[in-house]
Amino acid sequence: KIFNTEQFKDFLAETPTVNLRPPAVTFGTIFKHEHKENFISDWLAYLLEPTNVGTTKPLECLINVAQKTENCNVDLSEVNIQREYVFQESKRRIDFLITTPSHIIGIENKIWSGLQDKQLADYSKQIKNIKADIINQDKIKDITLILLCPDSNKVKNQISNNFSLVTYDELIEEFKKIRLNYFENLRAALLMEDFISHVEEFFMNSTDSSFDFKFIQFQ
Repeated sequence: KIFNTEQFKDFLAETPTVNLRPPAVTFGTIFKHEHKENFISDWLAYLLEPTNVGTTKPLECLINVAQKTENCNVDLSEVNIQREYVFQESKRRIDFLITTPSHIIGIENKIWSGLQDKQLADYSKQIKNIKADIINQDKIKDITLILLCPDSNKVKNQISNNFSLVTYDELIEEFKKIRLNYFENLRAALLMEDFISHVEEFFMNSTDSSFDFKFIQFQ
């Protein structure tokens, strides 16, 4: 169909804007690990470790979003973060197992992948067994289970077995409120700023920069 001038102007006005800016350059893009879950999990684990960043704030943010509170009730005086923790009974691996004097925190990070059969149920059971095996049971009081994923990952609809959903959108919103001292800890401050940029670019804006060619229909 041949458009006249006015029809063509109307067509252009209704056409979605295409974002042609180059993607952000982050540590993830430099090492070509933009979407690799293990790389992102290792990056996040570094930021959650209080001795690395000089504060418990990043870990508090994650816990607060999961527990839907503004005041962290977890004792973070001692924090032990284990990556790819292997449960002895099932041999499955959870992305993060974090222990503190008052809590056991299990985190499964799903960027684009889905869940395996009964994966969350198994993790919940195994972590309860870990709690039962701890000698000083009076110190470990609570379990917090977290499924972390982008808002666009449909795995969020499969939340179950006492897991709390935390989206990257929610986590980054809280991370942006943290003020790390560049003079005292330049590495941590740069890694936090870069992590935020990376997540916003690759996990939160994935639908904003794509052009929907279905919109163009010449009838």
